[in-house]
Amino acid sequence: MKIKTSHILSGMFVFPLISLAQAQLLNFNVGDAVEIKMASTWRACTIAAPLVGNGYDVHCGPLDLRVKADADHLRARAVSADEQGVQDETKTAMENRPLGDGVGAQFGTREPVTCMSRNGPLTDATARQYFICDAEGESAGIMYLVTDVTIHLSRPRAFNFNLDSSKNGIDTSQQVYDVRGSYNKYLCNKPTAIDNDFSRTHNCSLYDEPHAEGSCYKDTFDEWHCLMTDFHRAAPPKATNVMPPSGN
Repeated sequence: MKIKTSHILSGMFVFPLISLAQAQLLNFNVGDAVEIKMASTWRACTIAAPLVGNGYDVHCGPLDLRVKADADHLRARAVSADEQGVQDETKTAMENRPLGDGVGAQFGTREPVTCMSRNGPLTDATARQYFICDAEGESAGIMYLVTDVTIHLSRPRAFNFNLDSSKNGIDTSQQVYDVRGSYNKYLCNKPTAIDNDFSRTHNCSLYDEPHAEGSCYKDTFDEWHCLMTDFHRAAPPKATNVMPPSGN
């Protein structure tokens, strides 16, 4: 609590003169769990910095906000088990962020999978690996990662101009395999210096692709590529502000 510098002497003791407005300000410590009033609802947050003036800086998930330190705008709350779990995983993720110059380290994610060779025989297993290599990587400032990939090959067929002409570098003399499968796709943003710990470690959106379709084809360098997507999936992500995946 901040006090005025003027005092009233009483015997040998000095008592601070506190204004009424200052006496009504709420006292919290950094890290305390609070709720802040936003319009007509209360939102769960934590105190991010000590009291400055008549307000606090607070972390509300990925958002950093400022709130007036009075009972009309701010109140204490209990921390739920789920929230404590998020706080613990955030702390662990910050302590174990990837280091180095790799593209994954720039996004706070694992490195995208790459294929040393794409010339092996095509099976469900190798098609899965080729798909992951084609699906993962950085593009236009977004990191793409996939998990839980399943893929199944059809019988081979000849090149079909209407179906296959848009595939980059396709060898039109080679057979094409239609595929079906499923996977989860993560789109991760690069953290910035102004992000709080939660947004730095929960920087991805998750999309599920349960009914994906596509094809595997050879390019003119005799290398396999496998592409598929779920054209039936709704556009919004399944979840936002999630942590990057640790594996495939």
